[in-house]
Amino acid sequence: MLRNTVLFGGLILLLGGGLMHGLWTDRWRPSYIAEEAAARLDDLPTSLDGWKSEPFEQKEEDLALTGALNHYSRVFTHPTTGDKILVMLLCGRPAQMVVHRPEHCYRAAGYEPAGAAVKVVVKAPAGEGEDEPDEAAEFFTGLFTREESAGPNQLRIFWSWMTPEQQTSWTAPGNPRFTFARSGALYKLYVIRNTTGSHVPALEDPAAQLIQRLLPVLREKLHPL
Repeated sequence: MLRNTVLFGGLILLLGGGLMHGLWTDRWRPSYIAEEAAARLDDLPTSLDGWKSEPFEQKEEDLALTGALNHYSRVFTHPTTGDKILVMLLCGRPAQMVVHRPEHCYRAAGYEPAGAAVKVVVKAPAGEGEDEPDEAAEFFTGLFTREESAGPNQLRIFWSWMTPEQQTSWTAPGNPRFTFARSGALYKLYVIRNTTGSHVPALEDPAAQLIQRLLPVLREKLHPL
Protein backbone atom coordinates (compact mmCIF):
# COMPACT_ATOMS: atom_id res chain seq x y z
CA MET A 1 0.00 0.00 0.00
CA LEU A 2 2.79 2.40 0.95
CA ARG A 3 4.68 1.54 -2.24
CA ASN A 4 1.59 2.26 -4.34
CA THR A 5 1.08 5.60 -2.61
CA VAL A 6 4.69 6.61 -3.26
CA LEU A 7 4.45 5.56 -6.91
CA PHE A 8 1.16 7.41 -7.36
CA GLY A 9 2.60 10.54 -5.80
CA GLY A 10 5.60 10.34 -8.10
CA LEU A 11 3.30 9.93 -11.10
CA ILE A 12 1.35 13.07 -10.14
CA LEU A 13 4.58 15.05 -9.85
CA LEU A 14 5.77 13.74 -13.21
CA LEU A 15 2.50 14.56 -14.95
CA GLY A 16 2.36 17.99 -13.31
CA GLY A 17 5.90 18.75 -14.35
CA GLY A 18 5.18 17.60 -17.89
CA LEU A 19 2.08 19.78 -18.03
CA MET A 20 3.92 22.91 -16.92
CA HIS A 21 6.81 22.18 -19.28
CA GLY A 22 4.35 21.76 -22.12
CA LEU A 23 2.69 25.07 -21.30
CA TRP A 24 5.98 26.96 -20.99
CA THR A 25 7.37 25.53 -24.23
CA ASP A 26 4.07 25.99 -26.14
CA ARG A 27 4.08 22.34 -27.10
CA TRP A 28 0.30 22.06 -27.31
CA ARG A 29 -0.65 25.39 -28.85
CA PRO A 30 -1.35 25.85 -32.56
CA SER A 31 1.31 28.01 -34.20
CA TYR A 32 -1.21 30.13 -36.11
CA ILE A 33 -2.18 32.00 -32.93
CA ALA A 34 1.28 33.53 -32.59
CA GLU A 35 1.64 33.98 -36.35
CA GLU A 36 -1.63 35.93 -36.62
CA ALA A 37 -0.68 38.12 -33.66
CA ALA A 38 2.76 38.79 -35.12
CA ALA A 39 1.30 39.81 -38.49
CA ARG A 40 -0.57 42.70 -36.84
CA LEU A 41 2.71 44.51 -36.26
CA ASP A 42 2.84 45.25 -39.98
CA ASP A 43 -0.15 47.60 -39.57
CA LEU A 44 1.45 49.90 -36.99
CA PRO A 45 2.08 53.53 -38.05
CA THR A 46 5.35 55.32 -38.75
CA SER A 47 4.25 58.63 -37.14
CA LEU A 48 2.27 59.60 -34.04
CA ASP A 49 0.81 63.04 -33.39
CA GLY A 50 3.74 64.84 -34.97
CA TRP A 51 6.37 62.34 -33.84
CA LYS A 52 8.15 61.14 -36.99
CA SER A 53 10.11 57.91 -37.09
CA GLU A 54 12.64 55.99 -39.10
CA PRO A 55 13.33 52.25 -39.13
CA PHE A 56 15.77 50.83 -36.62
CA GLU A 57 17.68 48.07 -38.35
CA GLN A 58 17.82 44.81 -36.41
CA LYS A 59 20.41 42.14 -37.09
CA GLU A 60 18.80 38.88 -38.19
CA GLU A 61 20.94 36.88 -35.77
CA ASP A 62 19.85 39.10 -32.86
CA LEU A 63 16.17 38.69 -33.76
CA ALA A 64 16.63 34.95 -34.06
CA LEU A 65 17.94 34.86 -30.50
CA THR A 66 14.80 36.62 -29.23
CA GLY A 67 12.48 34.05 -30.80
CA ALA A 68 10.35 36.86 -32.27
CA LEU A 69 8.15 35.98 -35.24
CA ASN A 70 7.89 39.65 -36.20
CA HIS A 71 9.04 43.01 -34.87
CA TYR A 72 8.29 46.72 -35.06
CA SER A 73 11.49 48.68 -34.46
CA ARG A 74 11.56 52.43 -35.05
CA VAL A 75 13.33 55.51 -33.72
CA PHE A 76 10.83 58.31 -33.04
CA THR A 77 11.84 61.98 -32.90
CA HIS A 78 10.04 64.46 -30.64
CA PRO A 79 8.46 67.17 -32.83
CA THR A 80 9.85 70.11 -30.81
CA THR A 81 12.76 68.93 -28.63
CA GLY A 82 14.34 66.53 -31.09
CA ASP A 83 14.61 63.78 -28.45
CA LYS A 84 15.09 60.40 -30.10
CA ILE A 85 13.36 57.38 -28.62
CA LEU A 86 13.65 53.78 -29.72
CA VAL A 87 10.47 51.68 -29.76
CA MET A 88 10.94 47.92 -30.11
CA LEU A 89 7.85 45.73 -30.14
CA LEU A 90 8.34 41.98 -30.51
CA CYS A 91 5.78 39.22 -30.90
CA GLY A 92 6.19 35.50 -30.52
CA ARG A 93 5.42 32.56 -28.31
CA PRO A 94 5.35 33.34 -24.57
CA ALA A 95 8.24 31.02 -23.73
CA GLN A 96 10.54 33.19 -25.86
CA MET A 97 9.01 36.58 -25.06
CA VAL A 98 9.46 36.34 -21.27
CA VAL A 99 13.23 35.89 -21.46
CA HIS A 100 15.98 38.32 -22.57
CA ARG A 101 14.78 41.06 -20.23
CA PRO A 102 16.85 44.28 -19.93
CA GLU A 103 18.41 43.18 -16.65
CA HIS A 104 20.02 40.34 -18.58
CA CYS A 105 20.54 41.32 -22.20
CA TYR A 106 21.78 44.87 -21.56
CA ARG A 107 24.39 43.53 -19.18
CA ALA A 108 25.72 41.57 -22.14
CA ALA A 109 26.19 44.92 -23.92
CA GLY A 110 28.14 46.35 -21.01
CA TYR A 111 25.31 48.20 -19.26
CA GLU A 112 24.72 47.85 -15.53
CA PRO A 113 21.47 48.75 -13.74
CA ALA A 114 21.81 52.05 -11.90
CA GLY A 115 19.29 50.74 -9.37
CA ALA A 116 16.41 48.33 -9.02
CA ALA A 117 13.72 48.47 -11.69
CA VAL A 118 10.46 50.03 -10.50
CA LYS A 119 6.90 49.58 -11.69
CA VAL A 120 5.06 52.64 -13.03
CA VAL A 121 1.64 53.19 -14.56
CA VAL A 122 1.40 55.22 -17.76
CA LYS A 123 -2.09 56.55 -18.47
CA ALA A 124 -3.55 57.49 -21.84
CA PRO A 125 -7.03 58.83 -22.72
CA ALA A 126 -9.43 56.19 -24.02
CA GLY A 127 -10.36 58.46 -26.92
CA GLU A 128 -12.91 61.07 -27.80
CA GLY A 129 -16.51 59.96 -27.63
CA GLU A 130 -15.69 56.74 -25.77
CA ASP A 131 -17.26 55.83 -22.45
CA GLU A 132 -14.32 53.67 -21.43
CA PRO A 133 -12.01 54.90 -18.66
CA ASP A 134 -8.50 56.10 -19.41
CA GLU A 135 -6.12 53.30 -20.27
CA ALA A 136 -3.64 52.47 -17.51
CA ALA A 137 -0.60 50.50 -18.64
CA GLU A 138 1.94 48.94 -16.27
CA PHE A 139 5.62 49.15 -17.13
CA PHE A 140 8.86 48.29 -15.48
CA THR A 141 11.42 51.05 -15.87
CA GLY A 142 15.04 51.42 -14.93
CA LEU A 143 18.26 53.25 -15.72
CA PHE A 144 21.19 51.40 -17.26
CA THR A 145 24.71 52.85 -17.36
CA ARG A 146 27.80 51.95 -19.37
CA GLU A 147 31.25 53.50 -18.97
CA GLU A 148 32.64 54.75 -22.27
CA SER A 149 35.74 56.72 -23.28
CA ALA A 150 33.75 59.98 -23.34
CA GLY A 151 32.18 59.26 -19.94
CA PRO A 152 29.16 57.33 -18.65
CA ASN A 153 26.36 56.61 -21.10
CA GLN A 154 22.91 56.14 -19.56
CA LEU A 155 19.67 54.72 -20.93
CA ARG A 156 16.18 54.74 -19.47
CA ILE A 157 14.23 51.66 -20.52
CA PHE A 158 10.51 50.98 -20.16
CA TRP A 159 9.28 47.42 -20.78
CA SER A 160 6.01 45.53 -20.55
CA TRP A 161 3.96 42.65 -22.03
CA MET A 162 0.48 42.11 -23.46
CA THR A 163 -1.35 39.13 -24.92
CA PRO A 164 -3.64 39.43 -27.98
CA GLU A 165 -6.64 38.28 -25.94
CA GLN A 166 -5.87 40.50 -22.96
CA GLN A 167 -8.78 42.81 -22.21
CA THR A 168 -6.69 44.98 -19.94
CA SER A 169 -3.71 47.01 -21.08
CA TRP A 170 -0.02 46.26 -20.85
CA THR A 171 1.09 44.56 -17.65
CA ALA A 172 4.42 44.12 -15.86
CA PRO A 173 4.13 41.02 -13.66
CA GLY A 174 6.92 39.95 -11.38
CA ASN A 175 6.82 36.44 -12.84
CA PRO A 176 5.84 36.80 -16.52
CA ARG A 177 6.66 33.16 -17.27
CA PHE A 178 3.90 32.02 -14.90
CA THR A 179 1.47 34.85 -15.73
CA PHE A 180 1.50 34.21 -19.49
CA ALA A 181 1.94 30.42 -19.44
CA ARG A 182 -1.53 29.81 -20.90
CA SER A 183 -1.33 32.43 -23.65
CA GLY A 184 -0.98 31.49 -27.30
CA ALA A 185 1.10 34.56 -28.17
CA LEU A 186 2.76 37.44 -26.39
CA TYR A 187 3.81 40.99 -27.25
CA LYS A 188 6.87 42.50 -25.54
CA LEU A 189 7.40 46.25 -25.72
CA TYR A 190 10.61 48.21 -25.07
CA VAL A 191 10.78 52.02 -25.13
CA ILE A 192 14.32 53.35 -24.75
CA ARG A 193 15.85 56.83 -24.48
CA ASN A 194 19.40 57.98 -23.95
CA THR A 195 19.24 60.07 -20.76
CA THR A 196 22.94 60.93 -20.44
CA GLY A 197 23.17 64.30 -18.69
CA SER A 198 19.43 64.63 -18.01
CA HIS A 199 17.57 63.64 -14.87
CA VAL A 200 13.77 63.69 -14.96
CA PRO A 201 11.22 61.52 -13.12
CA ALA A 202 10.20 58.43 -15.07
CA LEU A 203 6.64 59.59 -15.82
CA GLU A 204 7.92 62.97 -17.03
CA ASP A 205 10.43 61.39 -19.37
CA PRO A 206 9.80 62.01 -23.10
CA ALA A 207 9.71 58.23 -23.51
CA ALA A 208 6.66 58.09 -21.22
CA GLN A 209 5.05 60.86 -23.28
CA LEU A 210 5.55 58.79 -26.40
CA ILE A 211 4.07 55.74 -24.69
CA GLN A 212 0.93 57.77 -23.92
CA ARG A 213 0.46 58.42 -27.64
CA LEU A 214 1.36 54.88 -28.60
CA LEU A 215 -1.06 53.10 -26.25
CA PRO A 216 -4.34 53.87 -28.10
CA VAL A 217 -2.79 52.83 -31.40
CA LEU A 218 -1.57 49.53 -29.98
CA ARG A 219 -4.97 48.88 -28.42
CA GLU A 220 -6.66 49.40 -31.78
CA LYS A 221 -4.20 47.48 -33.95
CA LEU A 222 -3.15 44.56 -31.76
CA HIS A 223 -6.46 43.39 -30.32
CA PRO A 224 -8.49 41.22 -32.72
CA LEU A 225 -11.93 42.48 -33.62
